[in-house]
Amino acid sequence: MSKPKTIKVNSKAMEPAIKVGATVGYDEVPFASLIVNDIVVFKEPYNQIVTLGRIAQIGSKGLTAKGDNNAGNYPYVVTPKMYVGKTTSITNP
Repeated sequence: MSKPKTIKVNSKAMEPAIKVGATVGYDEVPFASLIVNDIVVFKEPYNQIVTLGRIAQIGSKGLTAKGDNNAGNYPYVVTPKMYVGKTTSITNP
């Protein structure tokens, strides 16, 4: 059995649902199975930092994500190449 994949949150972008210091579990589900409001893990296109975001819209080139605590969407489309996984668990501090 493989060890669950997790990341530690160090940003307020997903508050109040996911707080700074939370541990988020994720699974590599197919990109095509994602739906609006899923919380996904992805790598930012310009620096490869792993980020969380809630899917706001799905289009032909990828998806638009937003941090719950951010005023607007992230300024790029999340493509299948950037996608890491879908959130499966949240453990807030």
